[in-house]
Amino acid sequence: HLAGTGQLYSYEKLSEWMAPHGPPMPTGRLPFEMFAVKAIGWLPYRPSEAVWLAASLLALLLCVMLWPDVNRLAVSAALALSMPAALLLVLGQDTPFWLAFFAIGLVLLMRKKPAAAGIAFSLCLCKFHLTLGIPILLVARKQWTALASAGVASAALLASCFAIEGPHWPAQYMEGFRMPVFSPAAYRMLNLHGLAYWTPWPGAVEAVLAIAVVAILWLICRRSQSIGLAGAAAVAGGLLLGGHAYANDGAM
Repeated sequence: HLAGTGQLYSYEKLSEWMAPHGPPMPTGRLPFEMFAVKAIGWLPYRPSEAVWLAASLLALLLCVMLWPDVNRLAVSAALALSMPAALLLVLGQDTPFWLAFFAIGLVLLMRKKPAAAGIAFSLCLCKFHLTLGIPILLVARKQWTALASAGVASAALLASCFAIEGPHWPAQYMEGFRMPVFSPAAYRMLNLHGLAYWTPWPGAVEAVLAIAVVAILWLICRRSQSIGLAGAAAVAGGLLLGGHAYANDGAM
């Protein structure tokens, strides 16, 4: 409802809308994504929930059917038994679409269409904190056209955010980002940030572990003959390096 009004990240407006339903939760989604799914808000809640669930299931199925170099029956069985995947669907998260966009990008790379692959990868900005493995994948495999295409498409998406939400949205976004409610219970995060939380020097430990993950990811992406394996490493690496991830993101 608030997307495109210039008040998407207004905690005051959000509190007003959410008052009948529970405590307000500032969104971490970028304006272009929120505006793209705005139409679903025109439906009553139950039908919109059904539409979102069906689209999420389709996105997961697309991911399984498209991912290169995998045993699709085994992957389907693993996904069907995955508690994080179940949480994605129950909580209405958008990670299934991230995975579908990424899988499409891998297929396009395999089919020697790097410019189109870069555009597909740029759509992973819907959860931008999980994308840190993508540039490592593209640089390690010398996919310069895909990297440039992803950069241009990402810049266009970010520019559209200003057209949708006005010039002040980054400052408003950061204000919500700094709220404790935005990233509660860091000790439960299944990434390097959550792991380092338990150590006496969390910042230093996270930095050292991040360097190790980047080095391992680089080697896998550089040496692997399989784009599917390299892509899987990039997804896992992005999850570990991203500073915001909970149980549902474990489906990655």
